[in-house]
Amino acid sequence: MLDNQYDTGSTVNLWLIAYWVLFSSWVIGAALQMAGFHGGFFTSYLSDLACPPYLYIAFRGLQANPRKPLRATVLFSGTPELTAISIFLVGLLSEIAQLYKPFGLFAGTFDPLDIESYAIGLIMCYGFEKKYGHN
Repeated sequence: MLDNQYDTGSTVNLWLIAYWVLFSSWVIGAALQMAGFHGGFFTSYLSDLACPPYLYIAFRGLQANPRKPLRATVLFSGTPELTAISIFLVGLLSEIAQLYKPFGLFAGTFDPLDIESYAIGLIMCYGFEKKYGHN
């Protein structure tokens, strides 16, 4: 259990809060980017930071009690390591695709900081799950 004033006896509440905060951040960041708004961090990195950890939580089913991984992601949600590595590799491949085919399936501009953003969010979720678990 978490030893702080917000401990409610279960980390599920924290996973649920993180799930919705990350989802909202991802959508807002993506919407601002697609609208052509130039908002610095909010349009450049917010979605890159929020999407991978959101997917990690969703794939692992950490926001639900009892834990329920998404059925479509069973192959990728078996272990925390498999989930984190799978999500990171998809993000890495999309960035590399932007480097070689900037107008293809993953249109955009290659940015190595995007890769770092993916890693930061995933490492935080992975570490939190390993340390505190689900319940």
